[in-house]
Amino acid sequence: MWVLHYAHKKVTSLDPAAQELTKSQLLQSYSGYCRAVLLLMDSRGAIHTCSEEIRACLADILNGLSTESWS
Repeated sequence: MWVLHYAHKKVTSLDPAAQELTKSQLLQSYSGYCRAVLLLMDSRGAIHTCSEEIRACLADILNGLSTESWS
């Protein structure tokens, strides 16, 4: 949940670093954000069954918001 909150704050804030993100970085983060939310909503309490897929989505979010690799 922290990563989802971080991504939301980073993109919606007036942070100069967020203003310098490319469209592809923003789309990568947004795509990962949406996939993670859908997986969490669809898991019905069985998050462990899709934990690797959620982890990959979270890595996509962080990779899109930074120049460092989080995978």
